[in-house]
Amino acid sequence: MNYSIKENKLVINNDIEIEFLYNVAKVVQFEDIYVCLLSPPLGEKMNENITCVTSKGEVLWIVEKIIPEEKDFPYVDIMKRGDKLIASSWAGFRVGIRLENGKIAWRRITK
Repeated sequence: MNYSIKENKLVINNDIEIEFLYNVAKVVQFEDIYVCLLSPPLGEKMNENITCVTSKGEVLWIVEKIIPEEKDFPYVDIMKRGDKLIASSWAGFRVGIRLENGKIAWRRITK
């Protein structure tokens, strides 16, 4: 399946259009699911800025918080490593995210 990004929309197969609150910065595809890194505007606190959707446009999950504090630690990158999803945050956290539910499997500090 192919996809394209149009600002705050993910378009799958030129047919299914999924609209998000924020612009889509990056997409990582795992078979028929799409993990989207959203880009909230500067100054707006949005730490749960990774969303996973199906090829039918259904939201499967929104990533859990890195830490329960109220600080501004948005994710800035996502990457695929084999069948694993890795994400990095602005604050220097690197985390493994479970594809089935968006929960954090592990975390490391990189800074």
